[in-house]
Amino acid sequence: MRRSAFAAILVGAALLIWPAFFNGYPLLFSDSGGFLHQTLGPLMLWDKPYVYGPFLHGFHWRISLWGPVVAQGLILSHLLWLTQRVLRRDATPLWHIGLCAFAALATAAPFSAALLMPDIFAPIVVLGLFLLGFAGAALTRFEHGYLVALVALGIAAHLAHLPLALGLCAVALMLRLWRYPGRLLVMVLPVVLAVAVLVVTNALGHGRVALSPYGSVFMLARLQEDGPATALIKARCPDAGWYLCAFTDLLPMPANDFLWAPDSPVNRDAAGQPRFLGGMMLAPEAGQIVAETLRADPLGVARAMLGNALVQLGSFSIGDTLDEAHFAVAIRPRIEQGFSARELAAFDQARQANGLLKDAVTPLNPFHLLVVLLALPMLAWAAWRMQGLPLAFALFLVAAVLGNALICGGLSAPHPRYGARIMWVLPVVAAMQIWLPTSRIFVSGTFMGKINLPSILKVLLVVVFAVVLLSVSLLVALHLFKVWQFSTANINCTAEDSLFCFLRSFFISVSPKLRDWQDLSAGFLAVGAALLGIFAVLYQTQVTKRLEEAKKIRRAEALRRGLLPSVLSNLADFCEKEAEILKSIFDTLTDKASHTSIPWNTVKSRLSDNDFEKPFVEKMLEIIEFCDEIHQQNLITICGNLQIYESRKRMLKRPSLVISEGNFVDLGVRIVELHARCSKLFPVARATGSRQVRDLTSNIGADDLKVSVFLLGFVGDCEENLIKRIEDECREASSGPSLSVDDKRSRL
Repeated sequence: MRRSAFAAILVGAALLIWPAFFNGYPLLFSDSGGFLHQTLGPLMLWDKPYVYGPFLHGFHWRISLWGPVVAQGLILSHLLWLTQRVLRRDATPLWHIGLCAFAALATAAPFSAALLMPDIFAPIVVLGLFLLGFAGAALTRFEHGYLVALVALGIAAHLAHLPLALGLCAVALMLRLWRYPGRLLVMVLPVVLAVAVLVVTNALGHGRVALSPYGSVFMLARLQEDGPATALIKARCPDAGWYLCAFTDLLPMPANDFLWAPDSPVNRDAAGQPRFLGGMMLAPEAGQIVAETLRADPLGVARAMLGNALVQLGSFSIGDTLDEAHFAVAIRPRIEQGFSARELAAFDQARQANGLLKDAVTPLNPFHLLVVLLALPMLAWAAWRMQGLPLAFALFLVAAVLGNALICGGLSAPHPRYGARIMWVLPVVAAMQIWLPTSRIFVSGTFMGKINLPSILKVLLVVVFAVVLLSVSLLVALHLFKVWQFSTANINCTAEDSLFCFLRSFFISVSPKLRDWQDLSAGFLAVGAALLGIFAVLYQTQVTKRLEEAKKIRRAEALRRGLLPSVLSNLADFCEKEAEILKSIFDTLTDKASHTSIPWNTVKSRLSDNDFEKPFVEKMLEIIEFCDEIHQQNLITICGNLQIYESRKRMLKRPSLVISEGNFVDLGVRIVELHARCSKLFPVARATGSRQVRDLTSNIGADDLKVSVFLLGFVGDCEENLIKRIEDECREASSGPSLSVDDKRSRL
């Protein structure tokens, strides 16, 4: 890597973790203490994979937590460098710094990169999987290996990333990556490695061979808050004999309270006694309740999951990870336990630890929302305009955003940080594609060509963009209304018919409905369908044009592979017949050493009156009209040589012309060249793919012509004269600066 590239990645990393510099310390969340405890204890936590904690330890080594946050910034900056290198064919330092500055100042990316939580690995998994599947030869072997290890680490770091990665692999199959089994295998490899890591760590730490030994507790917390599990528990208790039957009067309750509140059924029994590791104790019963709930009310579960996913889709603001909640219990003891007094003092002096960070940076939320709002149509337009790799990338990102919302919101609980960690990728990639030159949309070594997507995916793309756009628009409207309502709360409405009073009363009446995302989901889809109709008209015109182009290509392919071998075969037969006539004429020549002139009537009867058959010439012209450029060059040259040969043969038949041996040698050279071109073009007339480009050229060499002299049966002095003339013409052609042999003959 060049020094300028390394410097650009370093500057980009510093920009992407600016909230840590502003805070005076890396950003932390209450769960960060648990990950630190995994290696500082050490402790195998029941609710977290044993992956991100060792990752943190690999960079802090009980010295400082600045090491892990700098590593996260460098990883993200380098990944953006690779992404723009694949999309733009090359990454420039200034452009990369500008892109990172845009991501740092206009999106929520730095608040994930500067946070010591596995949230940062969600966009890393998305971008890494796309590069592994679609970048192809644009990446080196070392970069492929690095991305496989990085993505495997990211998938294993958070349980939500495993279903997200599996869903993205399915999306790659729908984008027809199955045509490239090697790339698909590389894309699936980190998923396999992550599964192996999770199974091995759980087997060693918990004694259970499972991906998530106690994941059923989280699913139960979600289902009891949504209602289906609560209804089942109340219907089956007390006959079922479940532990939760003693708490039916407390259900449903918020999922977070169910899992973590000290007085919840998970953490305190019916007698009021604390339950240490209550989640682990509840896991077997939770698995049974979840399974029966899914069998009893699958539609209710699906409806609740979709509603929560829609709420999650509209929640991606920063703020819920910026306060100091539970720091005194979960964070400070870990730093005091494993780090120096200087590090503890730096933590205590940070803005976040003193409750000053959240109020300082949350005013950025409206700007972040506006950027996402503007980025969605821009991303859709750029992908639709360029097709190919940009369109595949856009679909991949949309699937990632939807999958993240469904997994985190539907299976856990809607939280803004779940959306903020991945939504920022949309405007960043939109910025890449908007300034992507149209001449570079098909990158060498990447997923080549225009992607022939199934119609359902194209419809889904438009509907999803419309739904997300409307969701974000309503979210921005709600935020602006809250600001406006707060600023005008003290203004008395004296005139009931005034516009101000009308607007305020209207917004107050409709704002509760706007907040209910589940009730408005049908309306969003209806508006998305209306927008789809507009896009469908524009798209249909493009489809018609592409069908005409495809029809022309298919016709050219049929002509080339069906008619061209027949035309070339007939032309080769014509060359052999003419060669026989010329050989018989050479045998009748006298006094060849002195080139004595011969009367024309001596050879007139021997020269053939037959020209190449006109139907085959017409077929050749038709192939030239529809064929690709490489075959056109060869066929045009053949037609030109055929015309030259026949015109010179007609010229020799003139009554007043005096003929010498040199005239027949020239005819022989012309017929040899025609035969050589037919022989070279015929083996690849039915070839496809890169073999055409590699094997077909518009010029032939002296060796090709000498082979045709032998194949046509010229022997003795005739052969020597032909070879001498061929070598002279080839030498003359190579000495000219710009004109080929064909150009010179055409000018003559």
